[in-house]
Amino acid sequence: MQATFPNIIIAIVTRLQETVNIIFLSKLDDSDLLAGLGIGLTMTNLLGLTVIKGINMALETLVSQAAGAGNLELCGVYLNRGRFVMSIIFLFVIFGIFRVESILLYYNWDESISRYA
Repeated sequence: MQATFPNIIIAIVTRLQETVNIIFLSKLDDSDLLAGLGIGLTMTNLLGLTVIKGINMALETLVSQAAGAGNLELCGVYLNRGRFVMSIIFLFVIFGIFRVESILLYYNWDESISRYA
């Protein structure tokens, strides 16, 4: 139970942050701004969070197996390799996130919504 409590708090705070942003932007009565926020959050989740979380979950499995086998040196090897791989992939993710406007315009999204996203 103690190990899951921080994960629960992180999940709640992350969703709460997105919800607060949506509530405040909805008060501005600008539908393009609200749509841009929604598309921006979706693109960030698709391009960034899912990729990094997937790699991190695979790394977690490998480290757990190595720790269960008593091979702590292999845990360190997995940790260092995982850091390197995630750093390289994170560079591609950042490039994709900064190019969201171009990606959306390529698929004929509205220009103002693409700019806000």
